[in-house]
Amino acid sequence: MEIWLSNIDVGTKVIISGSFHREDIDEVVRLTKTQIILKDTKAKFKRSNGFVVGGSCWNTDMLREATDEKIAKIKESRLRKTMIKKIEECDFRRIDTETLMKTHNTLFP
Repeated sequence: MEIWLSNIDVGTKVIISGSFHREDIDEVVRLTKTQIILKDTKAKFKRSNGFVVGGSCWNTDMLREATDEKIAKIKESRLRKTMIKKIEECDFRRIDTETLMKTHNTLFP
């Protein structure tokens, strides 16, 4: 058992690490003798090793310790993905020439 798992308590923030480098932030809402139950995802994880209850070779979610640095990195990654998606969906034909020129000069100095 990882040391941080043995000290986990209700209200502790955790990172769910999953397939394809997916990482989500959640909070412990309940503890039983053998399980950790999360607030938002309602997922259940084993207290002994942090792996998801009922996991399979296709579902290998596990808990990781949520440090301030890791949480900030995940939030920044999500923000970047959101901004890139919005930029990709932008209809540049509707933007006036001056704004388009500023955008172009910012992206391609």
